[in-house]
Amino acid sequence: MPEKLRPLIPKFLERTAAEAARLRTALAAGDVATLEQIGHRLRGTAGGYGFDGLGEIAKQLEAAAKAGDTASYPKLVAEIGDHLSRARVRYV
Repeated sequence: MPEKLRPLIPKFLERTAAEAARLRTALAAGDVATLEQIGHRLRGTAGGYGFDGLGEIAKQLEAAAKAGDTASYPKLVAEIGDHLSRARVRYV
């Protein structure tokens, strides 16, 4: 991981935790546009910070939102929250 990213990772995780809260709110409100938007944004940024698993879940959420796969929303939103709660930063 590039040295210049190290100070940015805590901020990324903080922003992403806020996004996870927004996902839960959007899910409760049936706001598919927000689910898709946040899924898209996380898909695009997570990998750049080394969180490939999170990016993959976000990609699935974005695709589910585009396809109208409402049955998948709760599971994917929960997976994003779970992934974040277990995330540990290791600099190698």
